[in-house]
Amino acid sequence: MAEPEDRKDEVENKETDRERYNHHYWGAKLLAVCGVIFLIFIVIGVISTVTLHYRRFNGYSGAAFPGPVMMRGYYGGQTYVRHMGFGAGNENQQQLSGVVTAVNGNGFTIAGGGSSNTVQTNSSTQYYESQKPVVNDTVSVYGTTNNGTFTATEVVVE
Repeated sequence: MAEPEDRKDEVENKETDRERYNHHYWGAKLLAVCGVIFLIFIVIGVISTVTLHYRRFNGYSGAAFPGPVMMRGYYGGQTYVRHMGFGAGNENQQQLSGVVTAVNGNGFTIAGGGSSNTVQTNSSTQYYESQKPVVNDTVSVYGTTNNGTFTATEVVVE
């Protein structure tokens, strides 16, 4: 038995409505996925910006290679290095910089700026990234002088 003409139009309209619904459903789904990807990029950008800001203002020189930020100068024939970021309270300490020429049990000797200095270390000496100096390393040393002996509180191998 043949279907009435009105019934055929109704079935065709239902098919068209279903196709239209599926098209809008997938469009909405695609829009949601694109929105999530966009938000992920925004979060990554914010995290990168915060990380770079933190590194720049807390003693790191760059994103890929963390290290101490140094300001170099020469004063009175001795190399002067201002260390920014590693350790705390080293503003009133003396700073020496040079190349390690000898290492002994409780210290080492550095040469730089036309002079040679013996640096004593002890159990409270801090080593940046736990790296102790060896001969031919370039170092920056922070500490105090007492009776002609320089005692290191911080050592940074560059």
